[in-house]
Amino acid sequence: MRNTSVRAPRANASVGELLRAERERRGWQIVDIARQLKIRRLMLDAIETGRHQDLPRGAYAAGFVRAYADFLELDSTELVRRFRAETSGLEERAELSFPTPINETRLPGSLVVASALLAAVLSYGGWYYYTLDNRTPAQRVTAVPETLAARVPAPEPLPPRGNGLSSSEARAGALPQPVPSPVLEAPAPLPPAAFVPTPATPTTQVAALPPAAAPAAPASAAPAAEGPRSFGEPQEGRIVIRATSDSWTQIRDAAGNIVFSRILRSGESYNAPDREGLALWTGNAGGLDIRVDGRLVPSIGRVGFVQRSVPLDPVRLVAGTAAPPEPPRPATPPPTPALVPTPAPDSDGSPG
Repeated sequence: MRNTSVRAPRANASVGELLRAERERRGWQIVDIARQLKIRRLMLDAIETGRHQDLPRGAYAAGFVRAYADFLELDSTELVRRFRAETSGLEERAELSFPTPINETRLPGSLVVASALLAAVLSYGGWYYYTLDNRTPAQRVTAVPETLAARVPAPEPLPPRGNGLSSSEARAGALPQPVPSPVLEAPAPLPPAAFVPTPATPTTQVAALPPAAAPAAPASAAPAAEGPRSFGEPQEGRIVIRATSDSWTQIRDAAGNIVFSRILRSGESYNAPDREGLALWTGNAGGLDIRVDGRLVPSIGRVGFVQRSVPLDPVRLVAGTAAPPEPPRPATPPPTPALVPTPAPDSDGSPG
């Protein structure tokens, strides 16, 4: 059972003396008590010796006293009350000292920041433009190499005829010799994948055929010209961006992620996906034609003007309010009129 009476060595004993007297009466070491209570020995020693200035302020020191009294089976409530009465003079308001702010240097103006940002964008656009030219795909080879054309066999000459010719052979020899077909002499260029050597025609058949029945040269199929490329969605959506001149174009979503970024050559187009939150960046606003549902909307800027974060909203694009207004151009001073020289007077005083 807990001993509720405080055993004091004298009537005016302090809280620390009461705790030390009870500990010594039980024959316990302060080190063992500190290990059991998980409290540093220095704190328990400061409580017993009355060094209140070494204890933490507030409820921490009172909690140490309460735990120590409970461990010794003393009246912890009464001891905590007496401990607070003993340390009441130490509860003074702490003086707070705030550091003096250091004078900051003047930040660069908005014009300097805007110029640096514009230079960074132009540098990135130029770097991307030159690196893109190095990645242009190679052109397709449409002509047949000379090494393959040389493998086409030439027509074999007719064997010489003897003196004893029959009447049918003499009539056949009297016929005009057919002109060699142009296919055998100079074949038309064919694609490498479709090249098939033409076999030589038997000599007897070439001699019996008239010139009009000679085989005609096969027509070479010319490859269809490849039109301007289109990027983005496979089919045109509501918004289509077409380049009338080379323009660096970049599309970003609402989170700032890049959806599309390249230099659109003249005639190339980009089919924007039908979703909200897309915005347009371009280094040549006047080089882009934007159509919404097939209708050409107002231009987002002049040629060579850089536009950023133009929302791809069909309603705002049609109304012409998607792009921010351009800064006014500086006024051009009027030309200075040319001075007309005054003729010098003659000797008689009259103008010449």
